[in-house]
Amino acid sequence: MKKRELLEIYREFLPDRVNKLESGIEKIPDELGTSGVWKILEEPLNKWEKNRKSLRTLPVVNVYNNVLDEKLSNSVVESLLCLDAWIGSMDDEIDTKNISKRDKIFNICNTAFSGGIGILNLPEGEKEGLRNLFFEYLTELFQIPNVEKKTLLAIKEAKSDVREVKFVRSFYSYRSIDIDLFAKIPGIVNDIDDKVFGTVVKDLEVFRARELILKDIVDVERDLKDEDFTALMVLMDKYDDFDKVIGEVEDVLNYFSYSDFSRGKYRKVLKKLEENKDYERDLEKGFNLVKKKGFEL
Repeated sequence: MKKRELLEIYREFLPDRVNKLESGIEKIPDELGTSGVWKILEEPLNKWEKNRKSLRTLPVVNVYNNVLDEKLSNSVVESLLCLDAWIGSMDDEIDTKNISKRDKIFNICNTAFSGGIGILNLPEGEKEGLRNLFFEYLTELFQIPNVEKKTLLAIKEAKSDVREVKFVRSFYSYRSIDIDLFAKIPGIVNDIDDKVFGTVVKDLEVFRARELILKDIVDVERDLKDEDFTALMVLMDKYDDFDKVIGEVEDVLNYFSYSDFSRGKYRKVLKKLEENKDYERDLEKGFNLVKKKGFEL
């Protein structure tokens, strides 16, 4: 399934539906008009289209559609897309420095709609089984800022290459858990084999880690501005030798590798979805920006 198809599914399911509801609100005088909430709910679409936010649903849907006998149901896809908007809006609220009132309203509105609707839209018979999954996911997800902060300091203070690379791997391994809820819901709803389920979840975590690394390479300028520092930026700040930095980045990327099971099933589609395959040029650009501007953890 292509990205544009998923964006249209989301548009029809949430913003368009709210637009129709708004136009039928009788308690608002005609001369005042409605508040245009549906336009606010299109904000995730704008960010997905411009690759400003990750669309976790995209790799998940394509992997499961290559593993299952039948394609994922519309209700599951719609839920995943809503949850994507939910997580993205919370992420923006936490990470954006000096957030404007307008952006705060947009984030809160999208969080309220997409989170609640996404959960309610899941198959009725599976909600009980998914409850603990949501508890675990949110508990782990909200550890990320603290884990990131401590890991960045550990990378900065590491006295050996081995420990340094280990902490960089840890940084992206933990960040990659933000795809776990998306990776697990379709498997649970479709009751797939436990071994296949575990492998698929792990491969989607690998994809997410690789995607985050490649995304962080591109986003250095914006991350410097927002003071949203990453493991790669710490390496860039720590070393004057670009070859040293790119060598460690390649070590980390090679660490995150797909299973043998993925070969011939969905590995090709995941590799195609990885952003910025020719990353060396952007890495050097980011390196030069960091050396020029610098930052303090």
